[in-house]
This record gives sequence, C-alpha cells and structure tokens, in this order.
Amino acid sequence: MKQRQNIVRMWLLKNRLPVEITGANEEFLTIADALVIQPPYGAGNCVSTNEIILGKIQGLIKTCLLTSKNGRLLSEVYKVGL
Repeated sequence: MKQRQNIVRMWLLKNRLPVEITGANEEFLTIADALVIQPPYGAGNCVSTNEIILGKIQGLIKTCLLTSKNGRLLSEVYKVGL
C-alpha cells in the first residue's frame, strides 16, 4: 500500500500539486486542505467538498494508475528526481 501511496504522491508532485502525507498513521494524501485521498489511493478514494477540484484530481489519478500499469510512470517520476 505504501508503494501505491508513493506512486500517486509522486505523480501529483510531478503535476505541481501541493500534496502532503497526513493522518495519525500517515495514511492519507492531502492536497491544499481541499481534498483527501484515502487508501488504496484510487480515483474513487478522493474526498472533497469542491466538485471541480475533485474531478480534476480524480482525472489525474486515473491517468497515473493507467500510466503505471504500462510501466512508464515509475521511470518518468524518478527521472525528474522527485
């Protein structure tokens, strides 16, 4: 689960979003106090009251997970040194 959290976090950072790891057990990803991503860090695990932000982040996560399944995400993210 930690690896998937890292993949999603790196993808969001690559897309210049202010993502932080939060929660008592560091299990949540939080973006600018406007959205929380809960385990298992999929598009359906996003919680926000702002539907515009919710839709945009869900789209990014879907892209991230599709890209990582093709094997390209990890090399791209780590190449930029995030």
